[in-house]
Amino acid sequence: MRRQNSGMTSIFFLQLAVALFFLILGLQGIMYSVSQNTGFAREVAQFFNSEYPAVHNMELIFGIFSMVAGILLLLGLFRFGDSRLVTVSSVLIFIFWLVRLVMMRFMTELVISNGNISFQPDLSEWLLNVSRDTIILCSIWTLARRVR
Repeated sequence: MRRQNSGMTSIFFLQLAVALFFLILGLQGIMYSVSQNTGFAREVAQFFNSEYPAVHNMELIFGIFSMVAGILLLLGLFRFGDSRLVTVSSVLIFIFWLVRLVMMRFMTELVISNGNISFQPDLSEWLLNVSRDTIILCSIWTLARRVR
């Protein structure tokens, strides 16, 4: 009995940590995206205009999605709404994070040219970033699979 309670406490703190991580990550992404321009309204207008680079659009999209993910995970801690909503949202967050990991770490930071492989900025930092993102991915998977 005691072991089961400590497991639920561990899941609670894991979900709290991941929720706060996503809230901070989302806030940082949105603030970065907004700080590159004169205001949020201009950023939203630029989002729908194809003449601006896709990088700023992706930063804004990832920021907003991260904020929503953090809010959903926080709401799940305090039992607002259906537990299935938290499970489904955790699976969606898992897919989002997997796509982000592939896009950021393998499509932009892993460079293959003329038969040579290089890592941006270097191999050790790239491995550290991939490891961190994988730990977050596994944490999200653990939250998505938990039994309520």
